[in-house]
Amino acid sequence: MEELCQHNGGRETIILIGEDAPRTPEWILGQLWNCTDTVPGDVFEDVQAVSEQFGLTLTNRSYATAARRLKYLLKRHDSFAV
Repeated sequence: MEELCQHNGGRETIILIGEDAPRTPEWILGQLWNCTDTVPGDVFEDVQAVSEQFGLTLTNRSYATAARRLKYLLKRHDSFAV
């Protein structure tokens, strides 16, 4: 479940996961930063499609690669949203 909350005078996306505290997309991506497990095909295709919109491609199918690409896009492109 995703919602917007007020944070430091602005709006920030947060994600609620079960009973855990709300987390930002950046926090979730950080948890996957070194994960070498393989991303499911449909998720890989989605991340690849977003990457291609910015002239980029993924080098492999690990969660770490997908997380690093999404984190890069979040930092570099204001119009990109998770």
